[in-house]
Amino acid sequence: MLMGIQDVTEVAKEGQAYKIKLTKTETAIPAIVEIVTKKGFKISNLTLAKPTLDQVFLQITGNNMRDGTANGDSYGQKVLLERLK
Repeated sequence: MLMGIQDVTEVAKEGQAYKIKLTKTETAIPAIVEIVTKKGFKISNLTLAKPTLDQVFLQITGNNMRDGTANGDSYGQKVLLERLK
């Protein structure tokens, strides 16, 4: 449902929440809200987080800047949506 939205690059369910990675929040957020509400769900919480420099470096190189190991989130703006039934 959400992967078909322009600028949505990844969707992962974490418990009752969804972690959504976006390239452009200004176009994707309104589309996400519209689709979710049309499907009859309510958004109880919306959190935006920009990637850290370390996350960007990890996405590009596959290595952590500080210790050379790969871990953490990949590059992209993230949205965390919690839904209520």
